[in-house]
Amino acid sequence: MGDERRQHERHPSFETIKMVAREKDGRERTINVVLRDRSHIGLGGVYVGDDALNMNAAYYFNDFDGSVKRARLVWLDEVFQYVYLLGFLVPQE
Repeated sequence: MGDERRQHERHPSFETIKMVAREKDGRERTINVVLRDRSHIGLGGVYVGDDALNMNAAYYFNDFDGSVKRARLVWLDEVFQYVYLLGFLVPQE
């Protein structure tokens, strides 16, 4: 993992959130992500499942304040069979 991921203050979190992945063809699916941490630029999490995650899909989640946020999957690392570490960039609006 590069130093760029450590330059920002992170806030540990171990909550489970539902992310909706919207594919380019319009299909949607919901995945559960356990958050490891949040920072002002995005989210780090863990996904356990056998569905392949699409780096090009649009991801959406409900933020703390109830607003719907868009996230982009920017890195993915399979650490064990069906266990993935994820990095999401959440653009500031």
